[in-house]
Amino acid sequence: MRLGRDKIGVCRQSMIIPETISDWEDRTGLGFPGSGRYIAPFALKPIDVDLERDQGVYVGPNVEVVHRAST
Repeated sequence: MRLGRDKIGVCRQSMIIPETISDWEDRTGLGFPGSGRYIAPFALKPIDVDLERDQGVYVGPNVEVVHRAST
């Protein structure tokens, strides 16, 4: 059996995760000393941190594919 795939689209905002700064620090093991963009382990994009609002937002991309199987 042979598997193939066709890319059908890119979703730049597939997963949006808003969390408090404390939650992001617990989740990533990082400290966020100021507002800005931070690269987190295993994340595809940076986390946008806003200390005044006590919020960090991760917006993750994804690629949509169709898998086809043939014998």
